[in-house]
Amino acid sequence: MKLKYMYIPLIISLGLLAIGFWIVPLTSDIILTLFLVELASTSIFYLTFIVLIPWLQSRNVDLDSVFMCGLAKPPYIHMDEIYIFNLPFMESEKGEH
Repeated sequence: MKLKYMYIPLIISLGLLAIGFWIVPLTSDIILTLFLVELASTSIFYLTFIVLIPWLQSRNVDLDSVFMCGLAKPPYIHMDEIYIFNLPFMESEKGEH
């Protein structure tokens, strides 16, 4: 199975989170403990936003709610014309433009 480039940051973040939580109880040095806690908290912050941003993003746009200043009605608007931002880790493979 070929690993897609968009999953690499997620895998790294999950790995750092696991390392941070599993090794902290085994350390006795305060500096190493604080470093591992910092790694784990950064990973939690990254994973929170990787989950929250797609959850808050609207996948479907109601064409009737798009205000076009009276210039067009829904039959003249296509989903390709409406801007919905895309996230690199959520995109399926598409052809080059």
